[in-house]
Amino acid sequence: MRLADIDANGVILNVIECDPSAVPDWAAGLVDIGAAGGPGWTWDGTTVAPPPDPAPDRTTMTLSFAQLLIGLVAEGWITEAEGDAWLAGTLPAGVLALIATMPQAAQFAARARAIKPSYIVRLDPLVIALAQAQGKSDAELDTFFLTYAQV
Repeated sequence: MRLADIDANGVILNVIECDPSAVPDWAAGLVDIGAAGGPGWTWDGTTVAPPPDPAPDRTTMTLSFAQLLIGLVAEGWITEAEGDAWLAGTLPAGVLALIATMPQAAQFAARARAIKPSYIVRLDPLVIALAQAQGKSDAELDTFFLTYAQV
């Protein structure tokens, strides 16, 4: 028998194994969770579930310029013609429009970073602003980086 100490949120804190015919007095309030589950799992009153996957570490997410363009075209965020033009140094109209909204003093640096970056950092404010301009959520941007980092 596997007995679990469960907190008020349904998270399993600890599990002990004991003979069902010899449950210690101190374990009388623990819950029999069956064969599965362990610390960090959740209990809904009848079944256990594994803990959720940890959130991806955004600070380490990067893409090469090629991975970025492959992903943008594959996902339809830009057209293939826009991707080809970007490879030749011409930014898509949407990128130029966003850069034009920045303070004048920041626009050159933004253009320089956007035209041919060595690598793209997930948490770069320009990356976040471009994704938001496309209506993309943080989760969608995370998925984009995780997917196209493999290309």
